[in-house]
Amino acid sequence: MSKAWIALSLAPAAFLVGCQNQPEPVSQVPPPSFAAEPEQLPPVSINQGTSIDKGVGGPDISAGPDNYNTGRFDPEPLPPAPAANRTYTIRKGDSFWKIAQREYGSGQRWVDIAQANPSLDPKRLAIGTEIVLP
Repeated sequence: MSKAWIALSLAPAAFLVGCQNQPEPVSQVPPPSFAAEPEQLPPVSINQGTSIDKGVGGPDISAGPDNYNTGRFDPEPLPPAPAANRTYTIRKGDSFWKIAQREYGSGQRWVDIAQANPSLDPKRLAIGTEIVLP
C-alpha cells in the first residue's frame, strides 16, 4: 500500500514539473517586399465627340440603322403555350415511373408528374385516383 501512496503523491508533482516547460516562440514571417515605386501606366486619352449625338468618344449614331441599333427591341418569339394539363386515372400496378414511361416515353419524367401532384405520395398511389399529367 505504501508504494501506491508514494506513486499517487508524486503524480501531481510530476504534472506540475511538466507544465513548467514554455513553448519556443514562433518566428515572425517578414512581410512581402514590394518595389519602391509602383508601375506607372501610360495616361489614357479619350476622344471627344463633336456633337451631342456622337457622345464622348463614340461614333455617330444619328446615321440610322445602317450603323447602330435603332432602339427597337425585337425579342425572340415565345415558345408556344403548353397544352392543357391532362388527367390520368391510377390503375393497378401503376407508379409515377411507369406512367411517365407510357405517357412521355421516359420514366425519368416521373419527377414532372410528382411536381404536378404535390399532395400525393408516390409510394402510396390508390387505384382510381385521378392525377394531373403536365
